[in-house]
Amino acid sequence: MNYFYSMYDDGLSYREEDNTSLLVNRFNQMIENDRLEYFESEDIEKIIDHFCETEDTAKIKRAFSLYEKLFPFSNQISLKKAQVLIFFDKAQQA
Repeated sequence: MNYFYSMYDDGLSYREEDNTSLLVNRFNQMIENDRLEYFESEDIEKIIDHFCETEDTAKIKRAFSLYEKLFPFSNQISLKKAQVLIFFDKAQQA
């Protein structure tokens, strides 16, 4: 179990894990079909968390790009970016 997952492990149920899988699949299809879809901010954060666990930095960047397009005035995005930078040991940039 990596540090990022254990740091946020809140005992997700199978239903929540399935929901995250569905969100990730939908996000991947959006990228493959080169289209823009709406996701709730909390859903984008789940997608980012998933790609942190799999260490897929390209998809993390795409998810943050979507987050910025959909929620340009969100303060939460700055916090999420800081968490991700710290996770990838880039605290200087956070």
